[in-house]
Amino acid sequence: MAKGEVANAIQPDGGWVVRPAWSHALCVIALTQCAAWLWLDAWSMSLVGFGGGFTAQASGLIAAYRLIKPNKIIYLRDSHLMVCDLSGRCQAKIDAPVGFVSPFFIGLALGRSRHLGVFASQLSSAQFGALLRWARWS
Repeated sequence: MAKGEVANAIQPDGGWVVRPAWSHALCVIALTQCAAWLWLDAWSMSLVGFGGGFTAQASGLIAAYRLIKPNKIIYLRDSHLMVCDLSGRCQAKIDAPVGFVSPFFIGLALGRSRHLGVFASQLSSAQFGALLRWARWS
């Protein structure tokens, strides 16, 4: 089945919309700020220290932005998972999940360079439980 066919078969209101993870984003920002200050303190304001601190802050802000602006809908269909954008276009179809699975966070690979990370607070408890069972037993 082609990507276009899968996307047309999905109704946008039939999936689980991933909510923003504000508290996790704030934790990421706080931790990267601490890391940047420690890095700068260790390198005593040299050019290497400035570059390392800037890189730590930039990567933390990018990670926080991805947590604050989720644009994914998750569909569990039989034995596979479909991840779509808010307009219903399918971005990935996962048959065998690869990633990190814990009772608090599920990180799945959507391909070589794209990943989906879902915290328990971003879905209802029943939805996160169903996703957790699927990720552990698929």
